[in-house]
Amino acid sequence: NDIAYYAERGEQMFDEKIENLRAVTSLYSEVVHILALKDSGIESVADLRGRKVSIGAPGSGTEYNARQILEAYGISLEDLGLVERLMNTEAGEKLKDGHIEAAFLTYGLGAPVIEETAVTIGIVLLPIGEEQRQRLLDRYPYYTADEIPAGTYEGVADAVPTVAVMAWLVASADLDEELVYQMTASLLNNLERLHSESAPARLKAMSLEHALDGLSIQLHPGSRRFYSEKGLNP
Repeated sequence: NDIAYYAERGEQMFDEKIENLRAVTSLYSEVVHILALKDSGIESVADLRGRKVSIGAPGSGTEYNARQILEAYGISLEDLGLVERLMNTEAGEKLKDGHIEAAFLTYGLGAPVIEETAVTIGIVLLPIGEEQRQRLLDRYPYYTADEIPAGTYEGVADAVPTVAVMAWLVASADLDEELVYQMTASLLNNLERLHSESAPARLKAMSLEHALDGLSIQLHPGSRRFYSEKGLNP
């Protein structure tokens, strides 16, 4: 939903507005994980000053999440000791070999690269403070308050407050209204099939109640009709 927001407005990584994007439904949270090496002495986002940090791949949503979170703490990229722009798997490898001390990763809960890093070398997950979270929520419409539950990763014993962006299903504005209505209904009227025991945790979290979380662009008329029938007023 953050990338869709930028696209609709022609901001950040988009040079021109993409005007035919329409939202269908929210799928699941993509949670901002801020990892640090367990023995690094880093305990908060404020401690990242002067440290070696990956902020995500160039032009990625993770990079913009990192920039915005650092900004909420009054930290610029120049305040960091070393800035790396790494893909998620690269960040995990660079943490393991000590090339970096911390990394931002925007991912669904239970991300394999984070699980592996936690088991292999030990990590801490940095919380986003209440004041900084509220700044992000007030300034950027695509963020939602979230937390990483205790025990999600090896060695992380307490819940970690953070923010999330939402993975959204989007469609072209030109797509037939009835087709999009049926697509939305097919997903949200059959959630029990997505909540099977073998389904990833992120899909088990899908619900009608949260189908409009993080709405950041215009809804497709077909989806809007479905939500209106369900008593929701997007």
